[in-house]
Amino acid sequence: MSGRRKVRILQGVRFFKIMNEITLQATWVDTPNVNGVTYPRSVMEEAIAVYNNTIQERKALGEYNPESAHDVDLMSASHIVEEVFIDGDRVMAKAFILDTPRGRAVKERPKDLLTMGLRGTGITTDGVCSDLLIISIDLIDINDTDHDNRRNTND
Repeated sequence: MSGRRKVRILQGVRFFKIMNEITLQATWVDTPNVNGVTYPRSVMEEAIAVYNNTIQERKALGEYNPESAHDVDLMSASHIVEEVFIDGDRVMAKAFILDTPRGRAVKERPKDLLTMGLRGTGITTDGVCSDLLIISIDLIDINDTDHDNRRNTND
């Protein structure tokens, strides 16, 4: 039964013809991010290992300028994450842009106006995350000044 479900998921992803590939920095390890949270390398490595299961199942969808800080809205998917890795102190993500309305919006933006953001949940004490679950890795327009406000109001 799980094999049939997996095939349906893969067929659904194939339906959204993959258009472009993009690799960008999602966050840092051992350095405070824009929200003042530090992800220790060991915590990030463990979170990436768990997220790799989602990637292998081809369920690692992300959004472009997500409206919510919580679940991924499948109707707003813009890309599928293919790989997450640590390069020095940077957490990098490689994704393929999907041929969806949000994916086409991403394709219209110059790459230098895009960044990636890690959407997750975890335990943070005194600005240091001790437990992290990656929900998604999203694409964000750097000119979208309301993005952080929308996400923070949904927390």
